[in-house]
Amino acid sequence: MKKLLLTASLTVSMLSLIGVAKAQTAQTSTATSNLNVHITEQLQINFGDGAGNVSSGDIDLTFAKPEDYVTGVSATKNGHLLITSTGNYTVDVKTQDAKLAGMTGTNSSAIDADAVKVKLLPTSNSDIVGNTTGLNLSQTNGRFISSGQPTTQTALNVQYFTAPKDERFVGLAADTYRTQITYTLTAN
Repeated sequence: MKKLLLTASLTVSMLSLIGVAKAQTAQTSTATSNLNVHITEQLQINFGDGAGNVSSGDIDLTFAKPEDYVTGVSATKNGHLLITSTGNYTVDVKTQDAKLAGMTGTNSSAIDADAVKVKLLPTSNSDIVGNTTGLNLSQTNGRFISSGQPTTQTALNVQYFTAPKDERFVGLAADTYRTQITYTLTAN
């Protein structure tokens, strides 16, 4: 019995030593590196087609019937401006020319650019502060959005319109009158 206890004791001692030896021989190694995420300021503005796609952004205001001269005309462009900005921003708008020129070569008539107004319509992005009453277009930049928060391709709804009974549209030759419109997105 003494021999059995001695053998059992030696066996337990040996197993303990083997376990300690295994624990001491299990080595670990680590490597540490830096994970870098580089952020650059990004600004982009495009005209949209209302479905989130980039488009030409053409705007058509049409005086098609007598009532249009009395009530004025408007064109609502849903998703008209697509804005991406990694920081706060502003948006200005201007026309290339002070007057919209007739497209027919013999037409010398013109319409003052400020006869057309533009305004920001409500969108799902409530962080945008812009002109919601009507900004007269002009050859000089006008502040269209005074405060915008960082965003990724936010689509803005815009309305172009004329005032009721605006005499500047009466007595003109039947034609298409045109100028280019430019929106400028600026980091704030």
